[in-house]
Amino acid sequence: DAEISDFVLTQAVAGYRLDADSLNLKATNKQIHVTGEARVNTVPARIEWTEKIKSKPSDNNEITTIINVSSEVDAAYLVALHFDFLAKRIRGFVQADVTLSGTLNNFSLIEVSADLTKAKASFSPINHMKQMGDAGMVKYRAEYDENRRIKAALIDINLPSFSTQIDMSYDG
Repeated sequence: DAEISDFVLTQAVAGYRLDADSLNLKATNKQIHVTGEARVNTVPARIEWTEKIKSKPSDNNEITTIINVSSEVDAAYLVALHFDFLAKRIRGFVQADVTLSGTLNNFSLIEVSADLTKAKASFSPINHMKQMGDAGMVKYRAEYDENRRIKAALIDINLPSFSTQIDMSYDG
């Protein structure tokens, strides 16, 4: 076990900068596990990063990296994360939990869960407005191919007065 101080990766995950004053590191012969409070493109977040260590060259486990990021974001943080289109639709705070799985900088699966309870949100073109304080959850899951193109995606919107699920697949 160790502590990492003044940690900075300029393009750690999907082109985002990751920095932290201090992170906890645990390593075994099978994996490296890093946890702590960090910033992703200046957005405060809780990070859990696991890297599986290949035991031999023939070990072709496709999922060697799992990164969990948890943060409460507002419109300004969404812009910092390059989600400008969402920033225009959200007022207040959204608790977002993101899991990236695959290999470092080539993720095969992204899962996002967003609790909208503390936010006012506009869902156009369906012209639905979720008020602050009302329960609400949006989930997104996307699978990517080896060329980083989306193979399949699922969007699940669950609000008190409206819910829908959109399942998409792509033939590429």
